[in-house]
Amino acid sequence: ELQVADILAGHVLKEGDRVQVTLEVVDTESNRVLWRDTSTAAANDLIGLREQISQNLRRGLFPLLGAASGADDKATRPKNPEAYDLYLRSTVFGNDPAPNTQGIPMLEKSVALDPSYAPAWEALARRYYMEGTYGGGGSPAIEKSRAAFARALEVDPQLVSAATWLAGLQVEGGDLGGALEKSAELVRRRPDSASAHFNFGYVLRYAGLIEDSARECDAALALDPKNSAWRSCAETFALANKYDRALEYLQLDAGSQWVATIEVDIRIRQGQREQALALLPRTRGMLREMTQPCLTGPASAAAEKWRANLPRLLAGRDPEPKYYQAGSAAFCGQDDAALQLLRSSVEGNFLQYPAMDRDPLLQRIRSGPEFPRIRELAISRQKEIVGPWKARQPKTN
Repeated sequence: ELQVADILAGHVLKEGDRVQVTLEVVDTESNRVLWRDTSTAAANDLIGLREQISQNLRRGLFPLLGAASGADDKATRPKNPEAYDLYLRSTVFGNDPAPNTQGIPMLEKSVALDPSYAPAWEALARRYYMEGTYGGGGSPAIEKSRAAFARALEVDPQLVSAATWLAGLQVEGGDLGGALEKSAELVRRRPDSASAHFNFGYVLRYAGLIEDSARECDAALALDPKNSAWRSCAETFALANKYDRALEYLQLDAGSQWVATIEVDIRIRQGQREQALALLPRTRGMLREMTQPCLTGPASAAAEKWRANLPRLLAGRDPEPKYYQAGSAAFCGQDDAALQLLRSSVEGNFLQYPAMDRDPLLQRIRSGPEFPRIRELAISRQKEIVGPWKARQPKTN
């Protein structure tokens, strides 16, 4: 019986105008080859090569794994060789702002040449999302992302990953109740989908259901152990004060700017100032400017940076980053900014009760009169939104 630890290894050989791809599954405990197959095609026929590999997987490997051999029959397939080549070449660019922008025009041209290939629409939507969230694209890029994910689902209604991203955009926009309904239904419909489990865990984090979120994160990891998108689960475990687990999830995308940014926050929470300071050069400029003075000198040295950047932080569309920014502000002695960001986070339906009661970075603002009011708002929103949703869920034994 194959286990998750079994490896699908590949070897590509190009000879003249022909390409040969050999795939094999190896039982890592016995080092025994369980399945091997070779596909060959012309070097300029990547679509034909893809079809060969897909057919061989469905006919040979999937039955061996106990999976349905026709699972991919209704999936959309590439039709234009140039469009498919652009789609493949775009995958080499990372998700950090600079490389991400390089992939966007390639995918825009790809979907223009072949608008019937859903994975290209989804890939473009993801890059629009990264540009809108971490680059300079802002709301226009987010709206492009939403439209491209919707187009991917229109082309291929069975593309679960695109549906999960739309639920993620929904919860980031404040519709926690709708996102809970959609993400729970996706998991019920596709319990075999790692993307569905990850997305459900993501939405549950917004609801403040951290243990449930962690369980869904681990389910996604078990189904797809190397997917860098699961890096976001580090936030779930950080909210649970399980920092070692959080750092494990960050390793899925080691070396990225996003991971360095989150690790700085985790190291500060652990009281590891030197490690946080060493990571700062790899983070975004605004974070460096606002955090470095708090690590190297008196916290008051960062006051002007926080005053200058606070309006921009408060204007963010996603309430989750505001929660962590509130902790950073409190760490820097900017109590008023911390409370404003924390309230804005809760008002956007990022409901971190009871996590806010044990968050080490919020300790200094918990004793003032404003924190209990924000805490009560989070509890009230949970009763209003999360409670009714939980009551509607099917009972499990």
